[in-house]
Amino acid sequence: MDKLFLHLTKKKISVTVEFKKCYLEACLTTKDSVRALEYLRMEKPPIHKSLFKVGILTCASAGDYRRAHEILNMMKASNILPFPGPWNAVIDAYAIAGDLMGARNALKQMESVDGITPDISTFDRLLKACVNLKD
Repeated sequence: MDKLFLHLTKKKISVTVEFKKCYLEACLTTKDSVRALEYLRMEKPPIHKSLFKVGILTCASAGDYRRAHEILNMMKASNILPFPGPWNAVIDAYAIAGDLMGARNALKQMESVDGITPDISTFDRLLKACVNLKD
């Protein structure tokens, strides 16, 4: 997939959002948060919000909260307002990593910085963080 994508990019062949999303979903399947973030950094604006969503989900599945936060910030910088879904994925990344304080702080940011009201999925992820709590 990488070789095909690089070949198309070098030839300056237009690639659809669906193809790009497919590439990121391959990263999600392998929990390759590094590759997902690298791809999003290469992407030229405007970046479709579905690509940010899959990128954040990839980081969350890997428990990579730093990269999940970075993609969320990229999303905001692209003037795509976050909604509960991406924030929930960031909180999930903390939960998978067993970082309850990080998950709690992300919830506070979600509410105070972005003014987003948590939903039932948000609290589900916070409970997951409690279950995965590391000493």
